[in-house]
Amino acid sequence: MEYDSMNVAVIGTAGPFLVTTPNTATTWQAGVPQQVTWDVANTTQAPISAANVDILLSTDGGLTFPTVLLAATPNDGCESVTVPAATNTTLARIKVQATGNVFFDISNQNFTIRPLTAPTFYLSTACIANNLLTVCPGTSVPVSVGIGQVQGFAGSVSLSTTGLPNGVSVSYAPTTAVAGGTAVATITAATTTTPGTYTLTLTGTSNGVAQNQLVRIVVPLLATQTAVATTPAANALVTTRPVFTWQAVPNATAYTLQVATDAAFSNVVLNQTIASDTTTTFTPTTPLAGGTTYYWRVRGTTACNEAPYSAAILFRTGAVTCQPYAAMQVPVTIPTTANAKVSSTVEVSSTDIVAAIRINNLAITHPNAGELTVTLTNPAGRSAVLLANLCSGTANLNLSLDEQAATALTCPLNTGATYRPASSLAALLNTPANGTWTLNIVDNTTGNSGTLTGWTLELCTIPAPPAAPTSLLAYLSGTTGSTATIDLQWQDNANNETSFELERSLTTNTNFQRVATIAANQTTYSDQVSATGRYVYRIRAVNSIGNSAYSNEAVASVTLASTTAPALKGLAVYPNPSSGQFQLELNNAHTGAVQVQVFDALGRSVLTRTFTKAGNTLQQTLDLRVLSAGIYQLRVTQPQGTSILKLVKE
Repeated sequence: MEYDSMNVAVIGTAGPFLVTTPNTATTWQAGVPQQVTWDVANTTQAPISAANVDILLSTDGGLTFPTVLLAATPNDGCESVTVPAATNTTLARIKVQATGNVFFDISNQNFTIRPLTAPTFYLSTACIANNLLTVCPGTSVPVSVGIGQVQGFAGSVSLSTTGLPNGVSVSYAPTTAVAGGTAVATITAATTTTPGTYTLTLTGTSNGVAQNQLVRIVVPLLATQTAVATTPAANALVTTRPVFTWQAVPNATAYTLQVATDAAFSNVVLNQTIASDTTTTFTPTTPLAGGTTYYWRVRGTTACNEAPYSAAILFRTGAVTCQPYAAMQVPVTIPTTANAKVSSTVEVSSTDIVAAIRINNLAITHPNAGELTVTLTNPAGRSAVLLANLCSGTANLNLSLDEQAATALTCPLNTGATYRPASSLAALLNTPANGTWTLNIVDNTTGNSGTLTGWTLELCTIPAPPAAPTSLLAYLSGTTGSTATIDLQWQDNANNETSFELERSLTTNTNFQRVATIAANQTTYSDQVSATGRYVYRIRAVNSIGNSAYSNEAVASVTLASTTAPALKGLAVYPNPSSGQFQLELNNAHTGAVQVQVFDALGRSVLTRTFTKAGNTLQQTLDLRVLSAGIYQLRVTQPQGTSILKLVKE
């Protein structure tokens, strides 16, 4: 027994590679063409790139496959094969294997092959894409059926169909065909047909002999839901290659995305089909114009219908400016060890948003360019391959890279020309430019050394709107007569806002109205209200470029009828602000129980005390030193009512 070793690479973007017909305990007639179908499952795509397959026959249940029915036939999912006329078995299996590769599949069940003993006929249909014929509800699809002859068979063949689901019908023209001729089977699906995949058996009968041809059809589900476009959001300022995103539409198998310069979409500048039922994002390859107002919309589609478009969303592209950043940490030596990795970095301080990237004057001395892989990583940690193992046997690199270049990478790479990079740079766009950009070079072969002598990173950016505020809090801090004060605080996440816009809604989180414009870098505000109710707040940052998204919503409830001003009850707290110890003084004629409660900014109770007031004056110390610095709410309740004050712990 001999052994050998093999390296096998496995990827997750292809497979499973499966035989789909024959895959049940069916019966074949030897000497007659039969269809073999299989699921290609992306195996023709790189990096597998299996262009051809072999189709083999087993007559012993799959133990051996001595009979090659077809060799190196296209890996297209369907082929017609003819079994030798003398074949007679009940243990037949079909194997489809990649030519020159290691993967294959074998049909799941044994099937029967009858030997050819007399002249006969057969039915045949053309191979169908994906081995499934789509029949839309309410439509008909014609299928050409050939009536083939074997050993000079002559006569007429009556045509019929079995396996019809409710709502599906098949009519033939003619219903009886002459051997050697053709007929048309018209498959019709009613609008009420239940969506699904069905196998129809087309049967020809002549003088008691019946021959079958299977046709698999799919009646698809329809996409009817209106799409919901998410980004760019309304009035957003974006780069010239923005990331469009939307919510998945049930049953959609593809999407159509449009961008226009007008709300009526009479001037469409981008009409893109995204042929995937799982992809709900798209970045255009060709940039839009900078400093321009656009509208965009998207809809789901199927092979049978188009769902309604989403509402049109207006967005703007920023004015693009480009800035080169020359690498300072050069030259860098590439060592002779295998898989040696070297890096060169560029530091960028601008927080503007990246709209386009160019690599200019990339210069590497190396005796074999084919050993090198060059990648670029942005400050967010996303990487893209600029070139990989190209032009083996040629020396040195001297080139520039630009996604909008007219030419793909072409050997040799030392002419100073500008090419498109090996992979898209879209993943590196639409993020802030600031941080460390890294050029990585890997030499995958031992023995040769080289030098990165220079490169320049050119970033084209648009000014950034401010980042959205977060952690908005709202709490009732005090009441005076018919007026209540609601204090708000938030986290400022931007360094380029010119102001904040505070909005308020009464009772619900709809119909927001702007109540204040607040200076930049402020993170607190006190709002005055004069009615009992539930107040909902939100805030956003603003600059000359545009607005940020809104913060979270914060709620404060006010009941003016149950509160009176602290001064009217003789309530005082001092010092306020304090490092933690507050003196509470209550000076009035009321006696009895006094409840003191302290709440944090999230409305959680952090202290509850109860005192007995026997005379005109009550004095107590509130020790809050164990609490974090911040703003707290003090509630003092007497039999005659409740008073509220704001405490500030430093």
